[in-house]
Amino acid sequence: MQRALIFLLITLRVEKLWKFLNRNSLVILVYHGFTERTSFDGIENHQGMHLNIETFRRQLEYLAANYHVITLADAVAHLRNGTSMPRHSVVITQDDGYESCYGLAYPIMKEFNLPGTIFVTTDPVSKLNYLWHDRVEYALNTTAERSVSLSVGDRNIHLPLAGTAEKLAAAGKLFSILKSMDQRLAQEIVEQLERETGSSLKTCTNVPAMYGLMDWDQVVEMDREGLVSIGVHTKTHAILSRCGQKHLKEEVCRSKQVIEEKLGHQSDLFCYPNGAAGDFNESSEAQIMQAGFSSALTTVPGHNNRQSDLMKLKRYSAPLDISEFAITLAGLRPLLSFIRHPAAKLLGN
Repeated sequence: MQRALIFLLITLRVEKLWKFLNRNSLVILVYHGFTERTSFDGIENHQGMHLNIETFRRQLEYLAANYHVITLADAVAHLRNGTSMPRHSVVITQDDGYESCYGLAYPIMKEFNLPGTIFVTTDPVSKLNYLWHDRVEYALNTTAERSVSLSVGDRNIHLPLAGTAEKLAAAGKLFSILKSMDQRLAQEIVEQLERETGSSLKTCTNVPAMYGLMDWDQVVEMDREGLVSIGVHTKTHAILSRCGQKHLKEEVCRSKQVIEEKLGHQSDLFCYPNGAAGDFNESSEAQIMQAGFSSALTTVPGHNNRQSDLMKLKRYSAPLDISEFAITLAGLRPLLSFIRHPAAKLLGN
């Protein structure tokens, strides 16, 4: 039904109308990693965070032909000053600092001369560890254990792991738990999982390419070439609303300090880890402003305009299908969400 609706919206040129109506709005796109692979083993890439690089190429080709891609710094300046930005403006962002952003995506961005911002998580890029959600996915996917039990506070969590379906369920359950708890304790749970499963990215001798992070030489190279700007994405990808005040300050300020030392200049663009509603709050916003950031990006979907809060800028995850990509850019994503869950919407749930 959704594909038929997308086809109808494009055929009837509703997408063109919505694009015109939103011509003065700003769209910010979020990507994570990229891959040349088209299939995955077990629960690898089960959240779809690593986009096929040919899909990315098609999307950039579409953007180059139909939109004005501008830098995030320019977009923030226009929003802050109330000045007009080019019509149909789009900003490209990439979160976390995966090596594929440098090795796969960056050459295509240079080919089309389209700027972007990469938000770097400093501990993984400094090779102190891998991103915690990748550690969880890898441990569950590669373990030979048929089940594990974890101590989470005063609870004992039993996770069946006999097959792909059970591992997917375990990943979903663990992600939900880890994102909702104190983030220092969450790191301890991840380490406990690695011990119980006997599987760890940190000790793996053949790490899958998609889990690899950039090194600082690559980060600095992109920054100096000028097409890509580098933003801050905390030290460890901790959910800021789940951090105590001391931990919150460390995640925000230390990561900013590390990036500025590596780049040799200020970095005032911030991006909330995970970034959904509830993953940031007044305390984290106050800390980000106190640290001297000009803006902070969420993953709450939506367009941005002059009335947007610079500490809560909205972004769209880039869909795989090029037609849905066009619909999203035009501003019709809410209609698609309504169609996906019509009963829930009508019931007000």
